[in-house]
Amino acid sequence: MLKACAKLISYLFHPLIVMSYGLIMLLIINPYMFGYSTPTGGDKLLLVVFMSSFILPAFAAVMMKFTGLIPSLEMTKDKMDRVGPLIVTSIFYLWLARNFYEHPSIPPIFSFYVLGATISLLVAFFINLFKKLSLHGVGMGGWLMLTIFMFKYFDFDAFSINLGDYSYNIGLNYWLFLVLLLSGMVGTARLALKAHQLNEVSIGFIVGMLGQIVAFRLLF
Repeated sequence: MLKACAKLISYLFHPLIVMSYGLIMLLIINPYMFGYSTPTGGDKLLLVVFMSSFILPAFAAVMMKFTGLIPSLEMTKDKMDRVGPLIVTSIFYLWLARNFYEHPSIPPIFSFYVLGATISLLVAFFINLFKKLSLHGVGMGGWLMLTIFMFKYFDFDAFSINLGDYSYNIGLNYWLFLVLLLSGMVGTARLALKAHQLNEVSIGFIVGMLGQIVAFRLLF
């Protein structure tokens, strides 16, 4: 049961899908900065991000598996199995970062999040040549840092969610607690599956957080 839960958590918070989660979070908290009156107004933008950061890199990895370039889609046994997928994913992330940079409809906080994810991915690629690290940790570390930076970027500490006839005010600190909890769950899941050692998960989180810090310094 524990192993099944750990696998489910690993699938739900796959490193390729975390960027979409970050966008969903920003759309829920403040859709107006994207030019939308409701979070659902950003469905086309979410589709672009989801396709570019998840579907296309995942499809490329499946093709590599199909052609025998990589032995498994999990890519946890041998760090060198990740080289090809990381290169392909980096290309898609660089494309997103380049197109979102100074785009009039993309707020700076999401631009630096995409740039930070790209920087983290490139750093993870080079570290992976010498030492295995947790890519799940990289993704969750970046999302956690984005959540922390929201407190500096936004001039409010709570937001409203309208559900039918009711409106609920939710503090940003609750979202930070949620992402912290999810990060802990993901890290624990990777350890429970014996996919990584504690130091590999820790390095992944550090790389993910540092990438966002560098991007934040560059763009702000």
